[in-house]
Amino acid sequence: MSEKGSLWGAVYGESMGLGLIEQTNGKFRLRNDLEELSALARLLRTQSDIDLFESDTPISGATLTGFSAYQNYGVKVVPNKYFYVRKKKDVSIEEVFVHSVWFAKNSNDLSLVSIFYLKNRDSMNFEKVYHIARHYGIQDKLALIPKFIRDNFEEIREKAKLYEVNVEINSRTDLEDIFLSIDENLSNKARIYLIGGTNLVFRGLRSSTKDIDIICERRYFRLVVDALRKIGFICKEVACVKGERRIDVFNEKVFRGYFLTEAIKERSKLVWKGKKLEVLLTPLEFIFLLKSATERDLDVDDCYTIAREGLDWNFLLREALTQQKKIKKVVLISLLDTLDLLRERYSINIKIPRKIEKEILKLVILCILNEKAMNVKEIISFLEKPESTVRKILDELLKEGHVERIKENREYRWKAK
Repeated sequence: MSEKGSLWGAVYGESMGLGLIEQTNGKFRLRNDLEELSALARLLRTQSDIDLFESDTPISGATLTGFSAYQNYGVKVVPNKYFYVRKKKDVSIEEVFVHSVWFAKNSNDLSLVSIFYLKNRDSMNFEKVYHIARHYGIQDKLALIPKFIRDNFEEIREKAKLYEVNVEINSRTDLEDIFLSIDENLSNKARIYLIGGTNLVFRGLRSSTKDIDIICERRYFRLVVDALRKIGFICKEVACVKGERRIDVFNEKVFRGYFLTEAIKERSKLVWKGKKLEVLLTPLEFIFLLKSATERDLDVDDCYTIAREGLDWNFLLREALTQQKKIKKVVLISLLDTLDLLRERYSINIKIPRKIEKEILKLVILCILNEKAMNVKEIISFLEKPESTVRKILDELLKEGHVERIKENREYRWKAK
């Protein structure tokens, strides 16, 4: 077979062009460089089963996608090439996004991807995004987008203006300006704690956040709200709004009932101080716990970012139990679901000690058996865990005297003691 027209011929020609193969003393060898090798892997996949391609001229029988479809979603880009998916079909916003990630070759392309993400992230279903990314084998590349945004945020924000996109959301500098305004309008000393995306911005784990979330002790709540009103915010219940900016001020208790406990306050760290205002970062374990309760795709992404930083899982478990007692809800189930989702979505094993995860599962089983007696099949269906795992934990709980097995209508059921 000749090189021209063969898979190897295409790979050989493109590899030379990409600098993957070099010639020394008349011999060819593959360069030992990870970036180039990943480009070769991408090329091999392109030549085999990928349905995406780019063209210098318009063609029929295919659908515009990636950068060529950005204008349909509010990013007025006119690329110098045409980006296509082979089959004629409607292309979803999630496909457009993932396809552009696949096409991206340099920092300029990644900036465009970042602008599209910031503009449209609230409109995308990230479960679909990750499913599509897995199909194209670019989960790792996709996971790098938030870090790219963090590292290049000011440049991306300026570039977005060229495409008539406003990403004027709250960076650390913006947040510090707000804290200064609050400080200048306080009638007395006050302390606030940062939660949500605001917390992650100050840790450098996010470049910006759409809304600002803070929580404070009851004695400071009215002081902070009054200061916000003085600088033009209209406050109703927890939400304080001024133009497109929103600050949620929680009074000792966050949505779904999570409390600012003494343990959380003790682990919080001072990050900003004015004449009257102190701003503290609540620990990442608390942020992980809050975000695991929302079931929003963006919050799952944040949980992944937080978990990679390393967490004190023993403290997180103790705090989850404390919150569970206070709010009288089974917090541990959403925590367990989030851990499972992180493993499935990122194909990465989050480094939570198995012992801690096992304890969480035991406590979840106890909680559900405390509500009503169940047979093994019902427990398995509820938890979506392997039968062997469930039976092993039930046996342990039985030996520890926490549960009992009873026979009802020719079947055994389990209930908490």
